[in-house]
Amino acid sequence: MGKIAVVAVLILFQALKLSGQVFTPSATFSKDSIRIGEEVVYSLSIRFPKQIDIVFPDTLYDFFPFELNAKVAFATMSDSLFSFDSAVYYLTTFEIDTIQRLELPVFLVTKGDSIIIKPGPDSIRLIQVVKTIPDSIAMLENTAFSNVRLSFNYPYLVVGVTAFILISLIIFLVFGKGIRKRIALYRLHRFHRKFMESFVKAIQNLNPRQDYPKLEKLLLLWKKYMEQLNKKPYSKLTSQEIKVLYPDKDLTKALQHIDGAIYGGILDKKIARSFDYLRRVSEDSFHTKTEEIKND
Repeated sequence: MGKIAVVAVLILFQALKLSGQVFTPSATFSKDSIRIGEEVVYSLSIRFPKQIDIVFPDTLYDFFPFELNAKVAFATMSDSLFSFDSAVYYLTTFEIDTIQRLELPVFLVTKGDSIIIKPGPDSIRLIQVVKTIPDSIAMLENTAFSNVRLSFNYPYLVVGVTAFILISLIIFLVFGKGIRKRIALYRLHRFHRKFMESFVKAIQNLNPRQDYPKLEKLLLLWKKYMEQLNKKPYSKLTSQEIKVLYPDKDLTKALQHIDGAIYGGILDKKIARSFDYLRRVSEDSFHTKTEEIKND
């Protein structure tokens, strides 16, 4: 993001504070405590100036220590000056920490970058189902005769345990690297599948003349995916800077076409083709990353 855009946003923030307008997200859990595996609702909302674009965390976001089950976003409500966006997240936790916190940010989309706005963390208490075990237990005496089994063959137990440990160690040394690769590939495929479902659906439903504000959000979604996949700051780079990281003439043309629609108002029906080319680039990057992991 350019220095002028940063200064403009900061001036807008300061003006909102001086005028008494609240520009801070509101986030809260629907209840104070849950059990492990129980679903809880997390609500996120924000009131902001109408001319600003806001993006909420989607399925690709890391919700740790919670896992996302579903997200429901509500339609934007606006008056002459302000808009109001809200969404609810259905979460589950399997962590055992007594107090668990979550602070979902809101992303303020600017030209070529985004600003993170945090609502402040909200916490929820985990209900412990298993209570403290007492130090001593009262024993019931029984003097009646009992037929005792023969003594256990402990040498066999020692041999069996030793053999199990040795076999496990050999398997780890021989196949440990392959197991780690399988885990990495599984996570990569899961991450890629989630992105493609969201991105392709957005392209299919895209109407450039009606959904103009969504073009920049869709471009940011692609940059976030490429950033996490290749560990390079795509979301902070302009189209010309991305050209250095990914020297592809067709990609450069597609990004320039999208920039023209977003920043120049040059709208046409071919914009979906440009976004579809971004999808193809992400597919190629995914396959390249897959081969890197396999050949490591």
